[in-house]
Amino acid sequence: MELAIENNFVTIDLPTTVQSKSLTENKMEEEDDDETICLEQLKLRDYQMELAENACMGRNCIVVAPTGSGKTHVAMYIMKNHLENADGKKVKKVIFMVPTVALVEQQKSLFEKYLPKKICGITGVDNISIRQLITVYDIFIITPQILENSLREDRNFMAQLTLMIFDECHHAKKDHPYNAVMTRYHDIRDSDRDADLPQIVGLTASVGVGKAKNLEEAKNYVLNICANLNAIYVSTVRKNLKELNEFTNKPLSKTITCKTRQTDPFNEMINAEMMEIEKVLLQNKDINLNSVSERGCDPYVQWLSRLNKQISVVFDQNNRLQLLSYYEFLKMYNDALMINNACRTKDAVSFIKQFVCKFENLPAESQPQNLISLKLLSNWTHTLHHPLKIIADDQRYNNPKLEQLKTMLHEHYTLYPDSRCIIFCKTREMTVALVNWTKEADELKSLNAEVLIGVNKTDQTKAIQDNVMKKFQKGKCKLIIATSVAEEGLDFAKCNLVIRYEHVTNEIATAQTRGRASRAADSKIILIAEKGSNVVVKEEINVELEKMMNDAIDYIQDLTPDERRGRIKIIQKQIKFERSMNEQAKRLGIKSKNDDPYEIRCLKCTHFAANSGDMRTIENAHHVVVDPDVKERITIKPHPRPLAITPVYKKFGKVHCKKCDFDWGIMASYKGVPFPILKICSFIVRNKETREQANVKKWKDVQFALAALTDEDLSAMTEFNKELYADVMPPSID
Repeated sequence: MELAIENNFVTIDLPTTVQSKSLTENKMEEEDDDETICLEQLKLRDYQMELAENACMGRNCIVVAPTGSGKTHVAMYIMKNHLENADGKKVKKVIFMVPTVALVEQQKSLFEKYLPKKICGITGVDNISIRQLITVYDIFIITPQILENSLREDRNFMAQLTLMIFDECHHAKKDHPYNAVMTRYHDIRDSDRDADLPQIVGLTASVGVGKAKNLEEAKNYVLNICANLNAIYVSTVRKNLKELNEFTNKPLSKTITCKTRQTDPFNEMINAEMMEIEKVLLQNKDINLNSVSERGCDPYVQWLSRLNKQISVVFDQNNRLQLLSYYEFLKMYNDALMINNACRTKDAVSFIKQFVCKFENLPAESQPQNLISLKLLSNWTHTLHHPLKIIADDQRYNNPKLEQLKTMLHEHYTLYPDSRCIIFCKTREMTVALVNWTKEADELKSLNAEVLIGVNKTDQTKAIQDNVMKKFQKGKCKLIIATSVAEEGLDFAKCNLVIRYEHVTNEIATAQTRGRASRAADSKIILIAEKGSNVVVKEEINVELEKMMNDAIDYIQDLTPDERRGRIKIIQKQIKFERSMNEQAKRLGIKSKNDDPYEIRCLKCTHFAANSGDMRTIENAHHVVVDPDVKERITIKPHPRPLAITPVYKKFGKVHCKKCDFDWGIMASYKGVPFPILKICSFIVRNKETREQANVKKWKDVQFALAALTDEDLSAMTEFNKELYADVMPPSID
């Protein structure tokens, strides 16, 4: 392979033709032997070579670069370099993972233009195992669940892979399939340190900072992503920033605030109906929730989620099913309020009618839950439907936000008739309502707006999604109204206007959305928000979080490789331990920490100590905290009377509240492993949902189950806990 540098480009000389095979529409298509594809030259600028450097040296790394900077071209260069530098040990096989089905075909088409290799794209709809094809192709473009399924069947399949690239790698956390794949990678590595594992490369425009509130927490968050991907290096553009800025288009961003309806009778009537349903629910003995003051908003969605959880564990089946009927109507009405707020009242009325029609043919002599549904249906039919239909047709209640949006779109397309625009909104229902509105607005009909949402069997198949994108590129459709599915990765080269219609999520989405308009000249990103709403504030916070993320990455890059490796190793041990604890909790039927309804707080100052799910018992007598973060909440002092209580159980320190210095318990070691041991009389036990709290004198009186610390758990956390508490353990304890 020869490299030639000219005009800030590094050119790779490739063959002009290549045999190519592909997998499409659920089957392999055999190609004629004489079929050839003319390849384009793969050219990298200096800043792109800088991004590729660590990966081309065989290092596990995360490549972080702005959208529109050519990360996919960097990835192709990395893949080609990897495949052509054979070491003779085994045949090179590359897995390129993308988070959505739509990206598989897009990336496959691009790779086939540049790479002289056999390339295969597989999604879940193909119903084909990657293991069947591993000897046939060089590069596989897949959704991660495909690989996870293959590794579940045979974890040794990992040994046949030599490079795994994770596109949009910021997803490699929690329960995402990316993290499931990497969990299997870590399991293999932990069981065999000499295992021949593939190189790992992550690609993203923004790793994010999660729930970090300061720079230190942001550093830890980024390091956690590195730990999940086993990536010691983070590659960003530092030397060639001037060139990056020169060749990366930055869309103009602005925020437009608009008024709401002066009066909204739809909102008032639906709110009144919901309040009546809530009264019945909250009087039920099996429901323990506070009432809410605001509906048609995200906090109410969260309240409904808590309600659904409580309903799901109601023992009496008739009561549970009746409660579920109330819940379904509340959820539907809340969705209708959100549609009415963003769109037209007639769209909200249509949504309700579509929902209630499934109850219209229920028999009069029916199950108890159906009688509830029929009662709620009757309220809609005889009390609400007719007056709301009149309101929907009354122009006095038109939505000012839609008028603002219509004016903006009309002016833009008058100036730039061949423009492409994407409008992002919060829910699938809103996308449908907005498309219907554009088709009925004379000024917008010609745009032929289409919906773009996530692939599923009922709303939008992959074929429909592909067709929408093709129509958009060709100009047959000039406006797409989408949910967040279009924020990541999808290439809309001609898009020069992105509108976020009261839709702001996190700092990652802010960076990703910027990329949807970054490829076209004179592009704009506009946030439309209701005057006085928190949407504008959230966007301002996201901008600050993005700056904090960049500072965290700079800090991590300035560490030496050994320092990064050491920090990441500690995090990986912690992750392994927490996974072990969660697996034990599942075996015992105990809720995980995230779902745990109880928390333990200091009796004196109410400082948070631990979740109930973080507690374990030793020998049915001692109650230890297994959450490593507890060390940040406590002060450990030498015990005035250190003592070996048994040959395996020794106390050596006192544990105090870090905030008020209240006595919480002792530090002790069990079989050489240090733990904080708490005395429950020093705490209040609080229910997270109801906020009810109690101070109990003995652990046997707490309202939650406590799991025992097993030998398996102890083995998993021995090394980690010794490192965590090394600064407070006396030498004689170890």
